[in-house]
Amino acid sequence: MAKRTARQSPDYLLAEEGFTSLNDTLYTAAPQDYFERRLLNLALVGSKRAQLDELLREGLEFGDLKLGPTPPEADAPDEAKAAKTAAHFVTAEAEVLGHHVGETLLRLYLAHAWAKGGSPPGCPWLELSRLRSSREFKQQVKRRFVDAPANDPDNLAAVAGVFYLTDEPSAFGTDLDPVRWNKSLATIESYSPGVAGTGC
Repeated sequence: MAKRTARQSPDYLLAEEGFTSLNDTLYTAAPQDYFERRLLNLALVGSKRAQLDELLREGLEFGDLKLGPTPPEADAPDEAKAAKTAAHFVTAEAEVLGHHVGETLLRLYLAHAWAKGGSPPGCPWLELSRLRSSREFKQQVKRRFVDAPANDPDNLAAVAGVFYLTDEPSAFGTDLDPVRWNKSLATIESYSPGVAGTGC
């Protein structure tokens, strides 16, 4: 059996028949659950820091991981210092979390977008895997979201494809107001610079 090297494509030995299974896995992964949990952890540290510190002093276990308890002879905690440290942690981690969410949104968008007149990617997971260079990712984001002219028709068509699964408003019926359609795409597109700023 051939060995896969670090330079080989993410498509290595993959048949298109596997796309359905990969897509099913991707769309049931629920990455928002991970980010929600990180946000909840931040909220806990910020609002219940003293209670969390007390739990740690009592001792915590998760599987084979054990933390604490604090030895009885240990010095009493410096509450002012602990509060300051927690505040610094929440501030820094919130910044990191914002960048992580932004980058994830950008990568998902780029993996699902297709050129006007083209067709959707057969396996967005592969598109995600192909974009392994951080430099290339930043260049793609810059071209698409920073350097592109505002409300470029091709970019708005890509937005429609990603968020509405079609760039043809007629798919929603003949009574759809074209002005409303275009305004909805422009609204989604208007968030792009902010997301691009946090994601790179």
